[in-house]
Formats: sequence, C-alpha cells, structure tokens
Amino acid sequence: PTDHVDVFFCFFIMLGVYLAYRFSESKSWWYNAFCGVVIGLAILCKWLPALIVLPIWLLFVQEFKFKLKEVLIHGGILVFTVIAVALPWQLFIHSEYPLEAAWESRYNVIHFYEVLEGQDRPWYFHLDVMRVSYGELVYIPLIWLIVKSIKARTDWKNWAILIWVIIPFLFFSISATKMQAYTMFAAPALFIITAYFI
Repeated sequence: PTDHVDVFFCFFIMLGVYLAYRFSESKSWWYNAFCGVVIGLAILCKWLPALIVLPIWLLFVQEFKFKLKEVLIHGGILVFTVIAVALPWQLFIHSEYPLEAAWESRYNVIHFYEVLEGQDRPWYFHLDVMRVSYGELVYIPLIWLIVKSIKARTDWKNWAILIWVIIPFLFFSISATKMQAYTMFAAPALFIITAYFI
C-alpha cells in the first residue's frame, strides 16, 4: 500500500549513506551538509527511521580517524541541517492542524507497543521474511560479515553496513506492529553484503 513512499525513503537512505561516506573520505563540508539535507528529506518522507544514517556516519568518520573536535563540529553541522529541513513542516502542521498532527504523531508511536491493522506477527517475522525478500541464501553472507567484523573489530566500514541491517531489523522485531516493508530501507545494505560475500 505504500510502495512509492518506501522506494523514495530507501533512495534517500542510500543517498544519505553514500554522502556520509564521501564526506568522511574527503572531509568536504558540502557532502556533509548535503547528507543532512537528504536525511531531513527522508524524515519528511517516512519519519524517524531516517536517523539510521547517523550511526553509519559516526562509523565512517571513525574509519577515517576524525579527531573528536572534527566529529563534534561536522556532527553539529549535520544535525543542524537535518533539523533545518525537517522541523519547519512539523511546526507548520502542529500549528495549523494541531488535532490531526497530534493524532498522527500518537499513531506513529503506538505502532511500537500495540498491534495495529491486524499486523500481529511473531518476534522473528522480519528475520523470516528476509529470505523471501532477498533470497533464501541471504543469511550466509550476513553471518559471514558478522563473523568477519567480530574478528576485525576496527573495520568500521563493515560495522557501518551491519548497523544498517541490525538496527532496523532489531527495532522492528521488538515493535508490536510488523509489516514486511518496515525494513525495506535496509535492502541496499543486504545487497552490498551479498555482493561483498560473492
């Protein structure tokens, strides 16, 4: 029912991760600011799961050995840009349509602790449908990268790709309402992991 929204959201997440990587290797503040704009657009598209880019950004800057001062300055620029893009719409809808905005905000939150629209599934639902969406053998590359990352603990690029998968699957497995498309924005990471394994 939300194909176009999920595709746009997935695109913004992919672009955000790409820009985070380009920023971390070049230290160009343009890439960083553009990354913030893209995360803001992803929030406007499908709300807070867009923040998955932030821990990935942190792991990339760790990979390229940023100093703490650089992380704080560039992280501040990133967060400011995200807020500058995403906040005006929130302020507008809460001032112009307070009842509707409050209802929608509450509805977003109750997905986590209450089953909505008959989407009651077991806790392992997303792990189970991973094979349907990404191929029966997807577990092998995923387990391989987990083992590889544990062995080489400071390979932050591998951890960034894993975090892109682990956080959404963990969060939406804990959530009471479960729909297959909730974890779609992790698809690029699973494709990268599979390609890397091959």
